[in-house]
Amino acid sequence: MNSPLPRLLRILLVFTTLSLILIPLSQLHAQDNLPFIPSLGDVPLMKGLTLVEDSETVLDLPEGRIVEIFATGTLSQHTISQFYLKTLPALGWNTSTSNDSFSRDNETLSISYFPGENLNTVRFALSPQNPS
Repeated sequence: MNSPLPRLLRILLVFTTLSLILIPLSQLHAQDNLPFIPSLGDVPLMKGLTLVEDSETVLDLPEGRIVEIFATGTLSQHTISQFYLKTLPALGWNTSTSNDSFSRDNETLSISYFPGENLNTVRFALSPQNPS
């Protein structure tokens, strides 16, 4: 008569081995991911930018949501612009005629830059698209 114990031990061994392999891989992948700007859903916060505390405004209207939030950093406007031009289309955002304006699901995301003496400020503004 076959004992169920060897089969259970094999299953446990396979599970333990897979766990030891997969957990470090998932942690490695998580370290590469950038945090998302909470009020904007899946818009990433570029490494080198920091959200400005208490700068967030969110309005939920029948026409859609309006969100404004600011971030600061020492990165140049060109560097930030290039990052979002590369990253946002991969997340389903379409570039508009302006390089710093994107659209998706009846919403428009505009990114504006304000140079400062030591830190540059970036404004993220989400609004409903105008009906055509």
